[in-house]
Amino acid sequence: MKKIFKLFQEKNSNVVGIEYSSELQKNYFQFVESQYKKGLRQVIVTSKLMLKIIEEYFLNQNYRIIDINLGEEDFEMKDEIDNILKMIEKDRGKFFYLLKRLEFISNNSSIDIEYINLSSNSPKNGKYITFTIKVNGIVIIEDDLEEIEIKKILELVEKVI
Repeated sequence: MKKIFKLFQEKNSNVVGIEYSSELQKNYFQFVESQYKKGLRQVIVTSKLMLKIIEEYFLNQNYRIIDINLGEEDFEMKDEIDNILKMIEKDRGKFFYLLKRLEFISNNSSIDIEYINLSSNSPKNGKYITFTIKVNGIVIIEDDLEEIEIKKILELVEKVI
């Protein structure tokens, strides 16, 4: 089952994930404004934060990197990233090459990471976990363990920002 959350930061700097139902998705700006009125500020997931999430989940949680999409339509760069992801599937040691390349892109161009898609390599409680994080703070988790996973993501985001 797929659940969608929007990341916000409270005044005390805690990061929270507010469930973002299909009904709320019909009016994004109204949803964000209603959270502002509650004292929350939306979290924008910068490329630096995306890289930390990729690093944490790839190295420490043994996740696979399914997809990385850049915010600009540069087909040559997208092909390069996709090819590196294919290399990583065969040799996880190639991950550091990907990390260096993404850091270079992030630091030396105006191209941001638009979203990342990750998946667990092994089942947790009998299920594989797949999630996507977008630059606008939207997190899509595809599994029944979303409460556990969103807490991990929130803790990581809170630690980095």
